[in-house]
This record gives sequence, C-alpha cells and structure tokens, in this order.
Amino acid sequence: MLIVVYMTSYLDRQILSILLPQIKAEFSVSDTHLGLLTGFAFAVFYTTLGIPLARIADRSSRVNLLAICIAFWSMMTALCGTALSFAQLTLARIGVGIGEAGCNPSAHSLIADYFPFNKRAFALSAYATGVPLGSLLGLALGGWLGETYGWRVAFIAVGLPGLLLAIVVKLVLKEPVRGKVDGVSDQDAPTLMATFRYLWQAKSFRAICAAATADAFVGYGLLLWLPTYLIRSFDLSATEVGLRLGLTFGVAGIVGAVGAGLITDHLGKRDRRYYCLVPVLIFAIALIGNVLVYSSQSLVVTFALLFVPLIMLPASGGPLFAATQSIAPVRMRATAAAILLLILNLIGLGLGPTFVGLASDLLAPRFGDSSLRFAMLIMSCSYVAAMVMAYIASRHFDADLAKVERASEPI
Repeated sequence: MLIVVYMTSYLDRQILSILLPQIKAEFSVSDTHLGLLTGFAFAVFYTTLGIPLARIADRSSRVNLLAICIAFWSMMTALCGTALSFAQLTLARIGVGIGEAGCNPSAHSLIADYFPFNKRAFALSAYATGVPLGSLLGLALGGWLGETYGWRVAFIAVGLPGLLLAIVVKLVLKEPVRGKVDGVSDQDAPTLMATFRYLWQAKSFRAICAAATADAFVGYGLLLWLPTYLIRSFDLSATEVGLRLGLTFGVAGIVGAVGAGLITDHLGKRDRRYYCLVPVLIFAIALIGNVLVYSSQSLVVTFALLFVPLIMLPASGGPLFAATQSIAPVRMRATAAAILLLILNLIGLGLGPTFVGLASDLLAPRFGDSSLRFAMLIMSCSYVAAMVMAYIASRHFDADLAKVERASEPI
C-alpha cells in the first residue's frame, strides 16, 4: 500500500515534466520559469513543511496524517488543470508540494517499525520503486492525455483518483508499535531542538545528508528535464517520449531499487558500513552513464545507454534512508527522514531543475538547440561530491549505530 502511495505521489509530481512544452507554449515563459515551476516553487514548501508534519508523525498516528496528505495533494494536482495563468499554476504546484511533504517522513517511519535492521534496506528500496512506477505512469499517461485531450485534462485525470486512495489508506494501513521490531521500548518524543542536536552530532548523518543532496541535485535536475531534452534533441512527440521513457525508467528503476536493497542487506550482514558504501558504487556508475548518454547524438544509442543512469537513479535511496532510520531513535525517525528530505529536496529538487533551466538559457546564445545537452552534462558532475560524502558516512556509521543501540532500553 505504501508503494502505491509513493507511486501516486511521484505520478502527480512527474506528469508535469512531460507537459512542460505545452505549458511553455500556452503561457509563453522561458526555460528558467519552467525550472522554477518544476523545482523551487514545489520544493520550498515540500521541504520546509516536512519538519512540522514529521513532528506530528512522531507524536501521533502516521496513518491518519498520511491519508490527509494524500487527499490534499491529489486535490491540488487536479486544480493544476484549472489554472488560467502561469501564476495560478505555480500556486497549485505549491499546494501539491504542501500535501506531499507529509508522505515520505510518515512512510519511512512506518517501514522502520514494520521491518528490522537487516531487512530495512530492501523494504525501503521496495518502497522506492514508487519512483519508477510513478514516473512510468506519469510520463506515459501524461504524454498521451496531454496530446489527446490537453495538459489541463491530464492533471485532472491523475489527481482525482487520489481522493479515493486516501480513504483506502485509512482503512487498510495499520499503525505498528514503535520500536518493537528492534526490541527497544517506545519513548516520549524529544523536543525538536533535542532531535536536531542529536542528529547533528551524528557524523554519518551529516555526511548522508550531503551525499543524498548531491545525488538529488543531479537526479531531479536530469529526470525532470529529460523528456524536454528528448523532444528537442530528437524531434519526438510527447506521446513517443512518454511511452519510451516511461517504460525504460519503469523497468530500469525497479531493477535498480530492488537490486540495491537486496545487495545492501546481504552485504550489510558482514559489514554494516555497506549501507553507505554501496551508494558510492552507485554514484560512480551513474556518473559514467550520464556522461555517455548526453554525449550521444543517436536516438537508439541514447535510449540504450539510458538504462544505466536510470537503473542507478533510485538505487541509492533504500540504503541511505535505511541507514538514516537505523541511526535515529524510534521517536526521531519521522523527523530524521524529514530533515534529510528537507536538505536534499530544497537543494536537489529546488535548485536542480532550476539550475538546468538557467544553464540552458545562458548557454543558448553559444550552443543553440544543444544548450540543454551541455547543461545536463555539467549537472552530472555532482555525482563526484555524492561519492565522496557517502564514503565519509561509511567511516562513522558503525559508531553512530552503536550509540543508538547503547541508548535504547530492551523491551
């Protein structure tokens, strides 16, 4: 059920990317404006409101909060289709961000209480398959609906079913006992400042935040602009791009997310540092794959090569989020997820797409229609920083994990 929730969340988020050419034509805006719409306008509220919503999740029912959030972001997605100006569309996207802010912190905390440490990377990786599944549906449905009925109908069609999903979530999901699978007793939720202090003192948490942020910066920037890049570079229709890219990412993303989770849990039985070391390898492969993709001039070669970075795109999420949930005490887990998401999304989702759009506009006078290609090549270099920070996190992970184990009283 949580995979379906995340899939719906990402569908509502990803559908915008395939509709950008139509929105650009109707409202006559620049790539920079589109970058702000896909990035900062959504991310600033998605990230900042994640903290207060996570505090609610750490103190009360995570299931109830999740159901309310689903209903709200679904309604706002549908309202995107009623926008009569670019400003109104931006406000509706802000509303989507507000609703989705409560999704991942609640879901991560629930999963951490459903699964013990040695199964947590796979569980969170399975949850992460919502990204490729949501992208597949968002791109394929969005491309077809947008071309057939217009971009407004596309938003309404994918938004309204979420209201029914909110009811199903409330009826189906169960609230687990906090800490039971880890054999630790539940505790009173600490203050927000105490939570911040505890997590900031964990060196592995700081490094994980930096690694995930660099990963999100390049990942969100490239993924949200990829449909536009394919349409411009290879003169494809939105329907063609939506179907091809949706299927490619759907298959590749599921393989990457599930495979990374299984490998990490297996290796983690021998050495727990692999929860941070596996992402180092993932980032290295993603860097090479992206450079090859955006250096290619052939459509066939481009789609063949795309499997590599698209397999890697969701792969690091399970291991890094599992590491974060494991070094946080039970009543800090939703807040820990929210803090991580605040940092990685404010910079990654907020600035990533905006950076690509701005770089494309700045490079256009020199490179013309190829400006977007060079902007995305430049963006790929962020994976170097992600590799370095994930390795640093591995150096401190065992010590921070031991600190949580010492502080927890057995049930």
